[in-house]
Amino acid sequence: MYEELKELALLWRRARGAGGGGGGEPVGLSPAEASACGASSKVLSGLATYPTQVIKSRLQQRQEGRAVRYAGLADALRTTLRREGAAGLYRGLLPHLAKTAPNSAITFMVYEGVLSVLGRLS
Repeated sequence: MYEELKELALLWRRARGAGGGGGGEPVGLSPAEASACGASSKVLSGLATYPTQVIKSRLQQRQEGRAVRYAGLADALRTTLRREGAAGLYRGLLPHLAKTAPNSAITFMVYEGVLSVLGRLS
């Protein structure tokens, strides 16, 4: 996801005529662009994969008492959708993204910085 967003950011920059390299060679992302692409990639991938994490967590809750017991994956999915609707598959997404999106933003900013430094050394 990050690489796709990075390509879109570079295409957008070229379309505006900003930040082109001298010899037509591609220029990497700025730290702000890398951070934005990193955080955005985490949000988009989180939206796509978070329901599987919710179902996995519910299957792992094998406690007696008030916890719901599930017969398997399909039962957990069916029960969640019946009791909570589609929103139940995204329960806890915002705190998860509040924790992981900044981490992803920093990681990809550092990644692009290291690539830039290594590119200058070679």
